[in-house]
Amino acid sequence: AADTALAVGVDFVLNGTCTESGLSVADGVHLDCGTGVNANITGDAGTIDVGINLTGADRAIVSNCTVIKYGKAIRFATSNNNTVTRNNFSNSSTSSVRFDDDLGGNNSLTHNIFNDFAQGGTASEIDFNGGGNYNTIFNNTFKDTANGQGGIQFRSGAEYNNITNNTFNMTGGTSRTIISFPTSGTANNTIWGNTFDQYGFEDISKNNTQIINNSYCFGIGNTYVNGAESMRVFGDCGPFPKVSSIQVSSTSNGLYV
Repeated sequence: AADTALAVGVDFVLNGTCTESGLSVADGVHLDCGTGVNANITGDAGTIDVGINLTGADRAIVSNCTVIKYGKAIRFATSNNNTVTRNNFSNSSTSSVRFDDDLGGNNSLTHNIFNDFAQGGTASEIDFNGGGNYNTIFNNTFKDTANGQGGIQFRSGAEYNNITNNTFNMTGGTSRTIISFPTSGTANNTIWGNTFDQYGFEDISKNNTQIINNSYCFGIGNTYVNGAESMRVFGDCGPFPKVSSIQVSSTSNGLYV
């Protein structure tokens, strides 16, 4: 397939392997790949190819799709109010989800599974390449054990995004970061309630100002396990509720908090 447009009211079945881009989704479409034999959308790992293109789309939904071996599994550009949920992204060669400008926003990525990069993949699973504002990344699972640099890469212009309740179990490579920031131009993002396994945030000494401009505590912070504690971001209040005081009571049965 070569960038086949999916318009309102059209049923579409994709068979075989795409040597270029896959599907373009229009306003208001619900692309539900289902669970049958045609649930996979497979590319040839071309770095510029897009599996599901949401450029210019508004109020579209993409669900239950398995997108394999694309340069970018999902692309947002001037995209607003779209939902990408319960999909499986595998072997992306540049990034699984890419935001290519900061003109769109209010998109939601929920309950997706991000798997290994293709051989030679070097970018992050989610890349705010051109910015991106007011997007929600909630309750996704990242389990890259191969070649990618990390989980989410912020870039200049990415602001007011909410990264919450995700699990990052990304163990491949020798120098990994789950969350990385540019040297300037990003602020007001909220990153809380996530679990980081083995790796966490990039070295704060490099981008200290950009890290401080974002928030890591919204009642609770993030959880770090299996060595990720060494990459804990400054200002993270941890997996416990943020309180100003703790009252300890002593009884015959012991201490109570």
